[in-house]
Amino acid sequence: MAGRVPVVLHAASDGPSAERVASRVGSDFPGTRFIVVVPGPDIVDLAGLIAELRPVSAEVVLTRVALLPDGLDPVVEIAVGVTGQDFLFTVPDLAEAITWARAGALRDDLEGTGVLDTGAARTLAEARAILRAAPPPGA
Repeated sequence: MAGRVPVVLHAASDGPSAERVASRVGSDFPGTRFIVVVPGPDIVDLAGLIAELRPVSAEVVLTRVALLPDGLDPVVEIAVGVTGQDFLFTVPDLAEAITWARAGALRDDLEGTGVLDTGAARTLAEARAILRAAPPPGA
């Protein structure tokens, strides 16, 4: 359906759990790439998580990271090391990151893209509340 973006909430905090998530969303949504929302501080193995989700990812949005006066948060540096600069975006707040990802999935160059929100159970509960409170983009 035009204008509809699949949003998937799935717990993952390291490489092995991300591998299972990638397999699951790959079979549940064949051919769909995702803008992956990653709450940096919640992730035990950020490099492993991003590497395993890379095959199903269109972009990665890293959230809950700090922009330090002397440069990037070390979490961002780890992510850039795995994804490269062009694939990674940072948005400070989870609600903003979800909104940004949902709107981004509607861009012409990302047609057919969904949103995959990862992290710990408490972060996914917060994401669920955010999604229930916010209308979909274009609504």
